[in-house]
Amino acid sequence: MNLLRKGETADFSITGVWANKAEQEAKKLGFNTNIIYDDKANNYTLVPNLNDSNISANAKYLHITSNNTIYGTRYKTLPKIKKVPVVADMTSDLLSRKINVSDFGIIFAGAQKNIGPSGLTIVIARNDLIEGVKEPMPVLLNYSTIAKNKSLQYSTYLLHLHRQTSL
Repeated sequence: MNLLRKGETADFSITGVWANKAEQEAKKLGFNTNIIYDDKANNYTLVPNLNDSNISANAKYLHITSNNTIYGTRYKTLPKIKKVPVVADMTSDLLSRKINVSDFGIIFAGAQKNIGPSGLTIVIARNDLIEGVKEPMPVLLNYSTIAKNKSLQYSTYLLHLHRQTSL
């Protein structure tokens, strides 16, 4: 909701249940989705090696789920995409391995897996991706509002990237 406008498209790499749910939710909200990889036929046993050549011409970002605990698969090498921002659900992966945060536009995680109590959400976002959200959006989901107010409201904490950073 923070990155797409009506009529815009996001690419999705479907490597398990949560990536599939993310794509389905985007469609429910009226956004266009393009599935660039789907391993459902193999019961999500494979994870692709993605690069810029996989990204569709009209994509605004690529969504991945970095680790699929249900199926026991994860991106051993996280994609380094230059063409569009990578949005990564790292709920099952954050703080379990070293990552270069600057390779991503947005990283989000439900913290209950590796970090903290159930219900806590962590979002790490590039400043340029959260400025000026134009669609009507609930305040508790608007990254721009949260960042402007340096807010911890609604159990969401938004970290700003001002320079190249690793976790």
